[in-house]
Amino acid sequence: MKDILELWKSRLGLNSWSINIEPINSEQVMMPDDIGDDDYFIGVSYDHNIHKATIYHDVPLDEASIVHELNHIIFPHVECGPWNDKLVGYLIAIHTEEN
Repeated sequence: MKDILELWKSRLGLNSWSINIEPINSEQVMMPDDIGDDDYFIGVSYDHNIHKATIYHDVPLDEASIVHELNHIIFPHVECGPWNDKLVGYLIAIHTEEN
């Protein structure tokens, strides 16, 4: 997945960022009651001051999940929702057509 992360960092203008991917154990995650029926965790912790981030996950990652988390870095004040999934699909489709 590191190669996909590096590809999308470049595509989204995040080359100055140090972004790691770190698997975690599902027992490390305390899910809020209002999260819905999701029984997995994928999330990102980031610091815009030092351009560092870590994508945490307790399930296998795919390209769409990585792009989704990178969008949180680019748009830090926007809540997660259907807009992000639509944007991810759009971005992947555009870059798939280019190649």
